[in-house]
Amino acid sequence: STLPYRDGKNNIVKKFREQTGYTIDWEKCKQKHDDLKNLYTVYQRLVVRTGTNIERETGKITMDENWWEDRKKDTKGASSK
Repeated sequence: STLPYRDGKNNIVKKFREQTGYTIDWEKCKQKHDDLKNLYTVYQRLVVRTGTNIERETGKITMDENWWEDRKKDTKGASSK
C-alpha cells in the first residue's frame, strides 16, 4: 500500500528496462501502480457482491448481463476496462 523509497524506485525502473528493453520514468510506474490499485479495490468490492461466482484459476467474475448492468450503476469504477 506504500510506495518504495528512492533506491527501490530506481531498482523498479532498472528491472523494467532489463525485462522489456523500454526505458520509463518513475512517474509512469507510479501512475500504473495507482491505476492497478484502484482497479483491484473495485474488483474486491465486486467479489464481495458475487459470492461464489469467481473462477479460481483466473479470478474472473462470471455473472449474467443484468447483474453487470446493476453493478455498473452502483459500483464506481465497475465499468472500467
